[in-house]
Amino acid sequence: MKQLDSPLVDFNYLGVCGDDGKEAGEYAAIFYKPSKFEVLDSGTFWLSEDTTAPNKGWNAVLPRIST
Repeated sequence: MKQLDSPLVDFNYLGVCGDDGKEAGEYAAIFYKPSKFEVLDSGTFWLSEDTTAPNKGWNAVLPRIST
């Protein structure tokens, strides 16, 4: 994220990391230009039986998330 976020100074992003719901693991970030788009709603869910918290589902090796 630091490599992407630094050069994209005109962009914001939405999303969290899959391992802890904060900053550990892979991001499923969406970058957008706030001068062109207004965020009306956002969220992240885990692709598993419990979609609300970091976890692995359906025999996954890693947590899978969607923003």
